Amino acid sequence: MELTDDGGTGDAQVDEAVRTLEALDGLPVHEHAPLVEQVHQVLQDRLAGEPDAPLEGGPTSSGGAAGEPGSVDGEG
Repeated sequence: MELTDDGGTGDAQVDEAVRTLEALDGLPVHEHAPLVEQVHQVLQDRLAGEPDAPLEGGPTSSGGAAGEPGSVDGEG
């Protein structure tokens, strides 16, 4: 996938998810993993062809998706 002139991917949901990572600088380190996991899930959903994976809450809402599956196995 090539980047557009503005540095985006051309996919609005992917671009939004990646932009969300910019919030990491302003968050305590212990809040980084949930945000990265949320972005990872959105990207996985887009690759799987599931366009209804919004990143609505953004980095400040910790909506409590704890315990949800979403990790990728295969290392070990």
